[in-house]
Amino acid sequence: MHLVQACRSQPDMEMRLREVLNMARDAEKYRNLTRMLTEKVVYDDSVPRIFVVPNASRPLGLLFRANKGQVDFGDPVGVLLRPPAPTGQLRISQITDKLQAQASHHLEALCTLALGYWRMPRHSGWALAPESPCWEDEAPSDVIDAFQELFGQGDPLTLVDMHLAAVAHMAAAATPFLQRSPGHTGASVTPPPSGGRVSGLGSGLNRSQNPSPHVGGSGSGGLGAWGTGSGIPVTVKPEDLAAAAAAGATVSGGRAGSGGTAPL
Repeated sequence: MHLVQACRSQPDMEMRLREVLNMARDAEKYRNLTRMLTEKVVYDDSVPRIFVVPNASRPLGLLFRANKGQVDFGDPVGVLLRPPAPTGQLRISQITDKLQAQASHHLEALCTLALGYWRMPRHSGWALAPESPCWEDEAPSDVIDAFQELFGQGDPLTLVDMHLAAVAHMAAAATPFLQRSPGHTGASVTPPPSGGRVSGLGSGLNRSQNPSPHVGGSGSGGLGAWGTGSGIPVTVKPEDLAAAAAAGATVSGGRAGSGGTAPL
C-alpha cells in the first residue's frame, strides 16, 4: 500500500511497478487495482474498539486496543461507567492494579460479555472508539455497583452466561428462518461459540501510568445511544431467561453458581 502511495508522486516508479505487474499497457487495469487497494484493503487498522452494554439503563463498557483490525479481548485498557463529558469526549477510567485486584471477576465477566456480543450478528454494542478520551479514575466499588445495577447480584460470570444465552434465544425466536435445523419444527437456540469465555485478563492491565493509546481517527464512528445495535433484541427479562433455560440454551464454559435474573 505504501508503494502505491509513493507511485502517485513519482511517475517513473509507477511505470516500473506497472511493468513488474505486467500492466504497462493497461492503465485501466492498474487504476482498478490501486482503487481496490485504497478503498477495500485494511492494512494498518489500529483504531481502538469500545464495547458498551446494548440498550442498558446506564453506560457500562470496556475499551480495547486493536492491531490490524484484531481486538485484544483479554486485555482491556479502560472501563466506561459514565456518560460523555459536556465536550462530547468519552470518559474512560484506567484499569489500574487496584481496580483489577478488587473487581477482577466483574472485569472478566465484562470481557466475556463483550466477546459474546462480538460473535453475534452485527456486533451489537461495538463501535470504533472516538478520538481523545478523557481519562478518569474510578473506585473498584463503582465498577461493581454499575455491574450489579444492570445484571443483579450473584456470580458475575454466571450472570453474563445467563444473559448471553437469553439474548441468543431471543435472537433465534426473532429470526427462526435463520436458526432452523433440518427436520426441526421449532427455532433452535444458538449460544455464543465455544471458547466464549475470556479466562483471565492480560498482563497489560498491570499499569501504574495512564495509558495513552491513539484513540479514534478520521474514520471513527460515533456511539450514538449507549451500545444500541440493530438486529438483536437485547432487553432481557426474567421470562426470557426461563424460556432460554427451557429450550436448553447453554453457554460453552458455563459453570454452576448462584443464579438470579439479568434484566437490562
